Amino acid sequence: MKFLNKFIGMIYRPKEVLREVNEKPSILESLILIVVIPLIYSLFFLNEKILLNTINGTGDMSQDVIDMVDMRGFFTLFMIFAIMFLSPIGHFITTSIYHLLAEFFGYEGKGKNLFVTLAYAGVPSLILGCIHLVAMYFNNQILGLIISIASMIWSIVLSIFAIGETYKMGGGKSCLLYFIPVIIICAFIGLFIGIIATVAITMFDPSSLEMIRSGILMNM
Repeated sequence: MKFLNKFIGMIYRPKEVLREVNEKPSILESLILIVVIPLIYSLFFLNEKILLNTINGTGDMSQDVIDMVDMRGFFTLFMIFAIMFLSPIGHFITTSIYHLLAEFFGYEGKGKNLFVTLAYAGVPSLILGCIHLVAMYFNNQILGLIISIASMIWSIVLSIFAIGETYKMGGGKSCLLYFIPVIIICAFIGLFIGIIATVAITMFDPSSLEMIRSGILMNM
């Protein structure tokens, strides 16, 4: 199956394409999906009208907004660097985490296959992202938000399919495997925020620390 056919096939028959990709993975194709296409998409985002509507949907040409639009050169360099170098690294780390989790729970599969299938799982979000840019060009904030949410949900669902196809596991188990890192990250973020909040409270009112300790002791 040719690359373009697989790319388009992810829209209307994603399971078949993911199965084909899992059987014949191509690192080159996955790198194109991870680097080249998002790079093109990001450069389109830097269109002056799209950028202006994204920053300020009211159309108010305040000096701050004009200054931000004029920083497109900086945005361009940052996006090129982030996508060309950080995207493959981030994708590799994500793949490694899911591969280790799958092996930990006793499932067999190849990390290379997961790397490629997860890359293809992001195809619909790229296409919806282009539609989102069109919506932002015409300053339709609500449509842009709806498309962004739909893109995120679709990408998550296809990533779950990719994990299930690679490790031959059911939908429920692959869904659980997908969300384990998300749950752990959210727990760490919650813990971090709690620590920061506690430190901030004690800095402004040291007596509040004693109240917190007393409350903990009473609950024990």
